[in-house]
Amino acid sequence: MSPLHLSLAGVSGYLFTGPLAGTFAFIPADCVTETIDGHWKIDEGKYLVSGWSRKNYLLNRIDTAGSNLFGETPLFDPATPGLAEFVERLKRVG
Repeated sequence: MSPLHLSLAGVSGYLFTGPLAGTFAFIPADCVTETIDGHWKIDEGKYLVSGWSRKNYLLNRIDTAGSNLFGETPLFDPATPGLAEFVERLKRVG
């Protein structure tokens, strides 16, 4: 089973939870691989270079020091609280 998939402005990717409760991250598909045991792994170096770590930080409107937000756990449930609002913000900047 794949995490929630989204395509915006020619970029295909997956939705993950962020490191803080209620935060989310869009991870470009070329930064994500499925391991042999069915887990999903993010290539953090590639993700950082993609520019999405900064965009995700800004889209989450979190009050912490820093400038990047990394994905933690793949999302499979589109009804996850707060996710719809994040996706709407994401589509606006896509």
